[in-house]
Amino acid sequence: MSMTLTIRGIPEKVYYKFTDVAKRNHRNAEAHGRWLIHREAEGPAETGEDLLTAYAELPPPDVDVSAIERLQTSRGRRSNRS
Repeated sequence: MSMTLTIRGIPEKVYYKFTDVAKRNHRNAEAHGRWLIHREAEGPAETGEDLLTAYAELPPPDVDVSAIERLQTSRGRRSNRS
């Protein structure tokens, strides 16, 4: 079931900025308002800190060190490993 929401008293300057943002996102003002309400109702967006924490919790990549050393040797570079 869809509902209707009317917002009154929006300053003219704010309204025109809002419609400009909507146009840049290829939406009309009504569709952009629906999109914003839906996005906020789904929960807060992840912050940079959330993303860094999630990245830090990832397992280390599975790296074949010998393959890297062979590549460096084939390019005339020597590994710093002992």
